Amino acid sequence: AAQAGQLPQALEAIDRVLVLRPDWPDAILHRARILHLQNRTDDAMDFLEESVAENPDNNQLRVVYARMLTDAERFEDAVVHYQALSESVSPNTEILFTLGLIHLQIDQLDEAADYLERVRDAGDHAVELDYYLGWLEEKRGSYEAARDHYSRVTPGSESFFESRIRMAIVLSNMGDIAGARLQLHELRQQQPGRDK
Repeated sequence: AAQAGQLPQALEAIDRVLVLRPDWPDAILHRARILHLQNRTDDAMDFLEESVAENPDNNQLRVVYARMLTDAERFEDAVVHYQALSESVSPNTEILFTLGLIHLQIDQLDEAADYLERVRDAGDHAVELDYYLGWLEEKRGSYEAARDHYSRVTPGSESFFESRIRMAIVLSNMGDIAGARLQLHELRQQQPGRDK
């Protein structure tokens, strides 16, 4: 019914399933998805919050709820759930990376550094990590460290263009206006269509 766009019928059917098996994770997630498709995201989040409280050991539910909180920019609430996941799951660099990015987003820089360094020590997310470590150092005002991280972002990575823009800003903040201009000139040469 949901795939056919018959969302009220889908919700009715899934509610009947949940009467029979109230703690079935797949049914809980389908109900939250249907509510979201009905533009009832707050209801979906309330339902998932309640479901996580009733099933605190179900990491599948907690991950989905934490992602929804992050998408809704409820970062402090999301951190609580990602931290619970990081304690209940064997070392998972995806969760640690997400925690690092959330802390970076809300300017909790020491916490962000801790999580991002743990990801680096695990040898994961190497392509993206230097960009975010650069952003972290830039927020701290450690411009030389920021520049060094940004310079290690490789061409072809998703964050390459943004890292070079940020590096030009960092160079400017360091008083190296000529270096900033050169950085932007080289970027324009490497990616001519991006400046429009």
